[in-house]
Amino acid sequence: MKKLIGIIFISLMLCNIGFAKPTKAKILERYEIKIKAMHAEVVVIACVDGYKFIHTGGIERNLIQFFEERDGKSLPAKC
Repeated sequence: MKKLIGIIFISLMLCNIGFAKPTKAKILERYEIKIKAMHAEVVVIACVDGYKFIHTGGIERNLIQFFEERDGKSLPAKC
Protein backbone atom coordinates (compact mmCIF):
# COMPACT_ATOMS: atom_id res chain seq x y z
CA MET A 1 0.00 0.00 0.00
CA LYS A 2 2.89 2.35 0.81
CA LYS A 3 4.42 1.70 -2.60
CA LEU A 4 1.13 2.43 -4.36
CA ILE A 5 0.69 5.73 -2.48
CA GLY A 6 4.33 6.60 -3.22
CA ILE A 7 3.92 5.91 -6.94
CA ILE A 8 0.73 8.00 -7.09
CA PHE A 9 2.37 10.85 -5.17
CA ILE A 10 5.49 10.91 -7.35
CA SER A 11 3.48 10.68 -10.57
CA LEU A 12 1.32 13.64 -9.47
CA MET A 13 4.41 15.67 -8.56
CA LEU A 14 6.01 15.05 -11.96
CA CYS A 15 2.92 15.66 -14.10
CA ASN A 16 2.60 19.34 -13.09
CA ILE A 17 4.31 20.81 -16.16
CA GLY A 18 3.32 24.31 -17.24
CA PHE A 19 3.21 25.58 -20.81
CA ALA A 20 3.51 29.35 -20.43
CA LYS A 21 4.58 31.43 -23.38
CA PRO A 22 7.67 33.58 -22.83
CA THR A 23 7.14 37.33 -22.68
CA LYS A 24 9.60 40.05 -23.59
CA ALA A 25 9.89 43.34 -21.78
CA LYS A 26 10.66 46.53 -23.65
CA ILE A 27 12.65 49.02 -21.58
CA LEU A 28 11.10 52.49 -21.80
CA GLU A 29 13.37 54.40 -19.36
CA ARG A 30 16.35 53.53 -17.19
CA TYR A 31 17.75 55.50 -14.25
CA GLU A 32 20.76 54.88 -12.06
CA ILE A 33 20.55 56.63 -8.70
CA LYS A 34 23.80 56.95 -6.77
CA ILE A 35 23.41 56.49 -3.03
CA LYS A 36 26.50 57.41 -1.04
CA ALA A 37 29.84 56.75 -2.70
CA MET A 38 29.70 53.03 -3.41
CA HIS A 39 26.04 52.07 -3.84
CA ALA A 40 23.86 52.64 -6.91
CA GLU A 41 20.17 51.82 -7.30
CA VAL A 42 18.92 50.95 -10.79
CA VAL A 43 15.31 51.86 -11.66
CA VAL A 44 13.80 50.63 -14.93
CA ILE A 45 10.40 51.50 -16.39
CA ALA A 46 9.39 48.68 -18.72
CA CYS A 47 6.51 47.66 -20.96
CA VAL A 48 5.39 44.04 -20.41
CA ASP A 49 2.43 42.70 -22.42
CA GLY A 50 1.26 46.25 -23.10
CA TYR A 51 1.29 47.43 -19.47
CA LYS A 52 3.80 49.65 -17.63
CA PHE A 53 5.87 48.32 -14.72
CA ILE A 54 8.67 49.79 -12.62
CA HIS A 55 11.51 47.48 -11.61
CA THR A 56 14.12 48.34 -9.03
CA GLY A 57 17.32 46.39 -8.89
CA GLY A 58 19.71 46.61 -6.00
CA ILE A 59 19.63 45.17 -2.51
CA GLU A 60 15.89 44.53 -2.78
CA ARG A 61 14.27 43.76 -6.12
CA ASN A 62 10.72 44.96 -6.68
CA LEU A 63 8.32 44.88 -9.62
CA ILE A 64 5.41 47.30 -9.29
CA GLN A 65 2.66 47.95 -11.84
CA PHE A 66 1.67 51.49 -12.80
CA PHE A 67 -1.98 52.45 -12.36
CA GLU A 68 -3.88 55.47 -13.64
CA GLU A 69 -7.33 56.89 -13.02
CA ARG A 70 -9.75 56.70 -15.94
CA ASP A 71 -13.43 57.61 -15.60
CA GLY A 72 -13.15 57.51 -11.81
CA LYS A 73 -11.69 53.97 -11.83
CA SER A 74 -8.17 52.81 -11.04
CA LEU A 75 -6.93 50.84 -14.06
CA PRO A 76 -3.50 49.52 -15.11
CA ALA A 77 -1.50 52.02 -17.19
CA LYS A 78 -0.90 50.96 -20.79
CA CYS A 79 2.30 51.61 -22.71
